[in-house]
Amino acid sequence: MTQRRSKHLAYIHPQASVALCVSLLLAGGLLTSALAVVFVKHIHKHKVNELLNLTKERTELQKQWSQLLVEHSAANALDEIERTARVKLGMHVPSEKEIAVLQTSEY
Repeated sequence: MTQRRSKHLAYIHPQASVALCVSLLLAGGLLTSALAVVFVKHIHKHKVNELLNLTKERTELQKQWSQLLVEHSAANALDEIERTARVKLGMHVPSEKEIAVLQTSEY
């Protein structure tokens, strides 16, 4: 009778075997999905930080560009003033001989 019982315990019903395989497959799929969610969340967080850093860098570059435009306009304005002084008023940059130093008394 013990032999018969051990044979009975070793025997697994085909439907139970299929159910066990399906359960293992579902558990594996669930674990894979959970790991994929963690991985994607990590990548997303990294990309958001990268985006914030790039946005800050863009803002700084825009400030620098604005400053360069102002400096360029100022330089162009000075060139325009010098050209107008030369052409319309007949002015020129004085030589050392034409420069006179004046002394004033202090009050």
